[in-house]
Amino acid sequence: MISTYKNLFNHIQNIESDIVGTPQIQKIFSSAYYIAFQIRLPGQTKYIYVGRGKGAEDLFLKDENIPSEFRKRDRLLEYLRKYVAGKSYLGFELDKKDRCFSLKYQSYAKECKVLFFYKARALYFASKKWNVKNNTFEYFTSWKGKVDFSGEDFEIFDEVGRVQISNTEIESKIPEDFGFSFEEKQVHLKKTSSKKMKFLKRKIKNIKFDLEKIDNVEKCLEKVNELDFEILPKKFILHDIVFKFKEIDFYKRRDEFYKRTKSLKGAKSLLDKRLEDTNLLLENTSSGKIKLESDLNIVEPVWKSHGIISVIKEVVDEFKIVHDGDFHYGIGLSARGNDQLRSKFSSKEDWWFHAKGDTSAHIIMKKPTIINEQVFDFIGKVMADSLNTSEVDIIYTKVKYLKSLKGTPGSVTYKKEKVFRYRSI
Repeated sequence: MISTYKNLFNHIQNIESDIVGTPQIQKIFSSAYYIAFQIRLPGQTKYIYVGRGKGAEDLFLKDENIPSEFRKRDRLLEYLRKYVAGKSYLGFELDKKDRCFSLKYQSYAKECKVLFFYKARALYFASKKWNVKNNTFEYFTSWKGKVDFSGEDFEIFDEVGRVQISNTEIESKIPEDFGFSFEEKQVHLKKTSSKKMKFLKRKIKNIKFDLEKIDNVEKCLEKVNELDFEILPKKFILHDIVFKFKEIDFYKRRDEFYKRTKSLKGAKSLLDKRLEDTNLLLENTSSGKIKLESDLNIVEPVWKSHGIISVIKEVVDEFKIVHDGDFHYGIGLSARGNDQLRSKFSSKEDWWFHAKGDTSAHIIMKKPTIINEQVFDFIGKVMADSLNTSEVDIIYTKVKYLKSLKGTPGSVTYKKEKVFRYRSI
């Protein structure tokens, strides 16, 4: 598992020969020892594995994803999912001096990078991403956080031990059929908890609710001959289904209407399959069957240490509360303010909003009865104004589906999220 410079070179060459063009980095997964980048190619999917250190100091290409029983989550995975997932893959680059390499991806038409460096069996992580608001690149390092940096990209690791290494021709002993054998030894059998049972029952309930909404498609189609598409507003709601027209022409709008209903019908088949799988999983769980689960602690990169604060400082709220007409919401003014907003202002049924793929304030709206176009327009304007932009994709979900990310102030993981796009007129 421990790789030399030559191994890194050979494996990058192999990856580059197998992955051509500019495919997309669809999703990112992690085990205790590896990060896996899912790359979608014409007719096939590949996974690029990057080691996390402590012996797993290599990268390689596989056809299989990390098995579900080995998957883990931490702040490195959440960082990569936030900034890299969904972007175009541009390839790898190897440093000419030490065991450093970068994964290049495209964001805002710029070549951005995540950089990895192995030293003394530890992983150091850095990133170079484009800041749209400031119109410049900004750098982040796992051991310092955000930094001002103007050198060659790999030089960012100089202060943590990057040097000109020798003996680069030595081969390491990595078996060709390397998999998860060393992790499999740490997997144990575990009975499914009652908490898991409750989760599956909630999931089934939510899927059935979504299916009921999709059943409204047929009601919409029954009304199609009664609709005058030329006079309908650009945003139109029929039987709780939102239609957003891009065209003005009657027939083009009618085509958009049919495409929207067709896509929802396609989603129905996926939800039916998900419901079937979840019911089967619940049945197996209820029967007392056991599952595999990894006991390994996740290997984290070298992260910034905040040390121990010996002086207790006055706690000042770093968020503000706003009453604006029918809307009552709070907005975080800092990373700590985002955390305070959730702990001091919100309740579990409130709605949480955040800019997708970008650093932004958290906004929490107090219990609107429904999330509709009026809410989208209002929150979109607040978010766009805070980011000084005219267009933004916004993630939203209920507060009860948020979970704080340990060691990273202001960061959360979330589920059951949805996305809408705001454009100012």
